[in-house]
Amino acid sequence: MSNRPADSGSADGTLPAGDVSIRQRREALRRIGRAGAAAGAASPLSALANGTGGQKWCHDRYRTKKVHASISGCKSVVMSAQPGHECYGKPCSWYKSKVNIPSSCRDNSGNAKKFKDIFTCVAGSKDSRGVTYDPYNNNGCLFHKRIDTLCANFASSAEAHWSTAYCNSAALWNSSRDLTKFPYSRTEVNGHWSDMAKRVDAYAFYVDHMEAG
Repeated sequence: MSNRPADSGSADGTLPAGDVSIRQRREALRRIGRAGAAAGAASPLSALANGTGGQKWCHDRYRTKKVHASISGCKSVVMSAQPGHECYGKPCSWYKSKVNIPSSCRDNSGNAKKFKDIFTCVAGSKDSRGVTYDPYNNNGCLFHKRIDTLCANFASSAEAHWSTAYCNSAALWNSSRDLTKFPYSRTEVNGHWSDMAKRVDAYAFYVDHMEAG
């Protein structure tokens, strides 16, 4: 007679009541596997993988490391960074001169657009200095300032750096993942500004990584 313990499963493949925890663990592992696959499919890093299999990368804020060029991946070092896959941007100071403002960031008169013209600003919201935005009254709220004015006279403000990210996207983003030198489109930059759940991390990425050049 064999001394091998009997299988815990029954003939129909179910587990007895005493093995409920095992069944639950198996189901949890299946859910984790499915979630991981879905996350990989939707990952910004997947979208930024270029046609030759390389990853888009950028410098960290200290220019000592090469990291993944995305908001979610910028803490991870790229082990094999190829020169043609680099993403970057100009610093805030670059856009204080009107001649450097991309054409798509200018109004019909050739002047730099105002912050409220490139970002979705809601009446009653506040700028980074705490001034309430009134779309019909220029009360000093930074949302009413032009891009070059923000970058020249309010360079320490969040609005100046969000405007910089928008201009960098206008100048360097390309719909071809192989050709783009900036990881997010203008629509995405605006979306990061509008989404309070993403705004802090996105802002840190744009300032610390994209303005590093």
